[in-house]
Amino acid sequence: MSNTNKYQYDKANADHHANQLNRNKGTSELIREIAKAQEILISKKKLTSINDRLLYLSNGVLW
Repeated sequence: MSNTNKYQYDKANADHHANQLNRNKGTSELIREIAKAQEILISKKKLTSINDRLLYLSNGVLW
């Protein structure tokens, strides 16, 4: 799965969970959950970027 597809999948998944929360929880709790989901997405995107750079560097060294 490409990074873009993975990010879109993660975002859709986070959006889906946020929509479920909207039906079940109050607004303030929903806002907290959305903030957590956004932090997770940002963290995953940063890790993916770092992993891509490491893979690129390791390929340059190995090949």
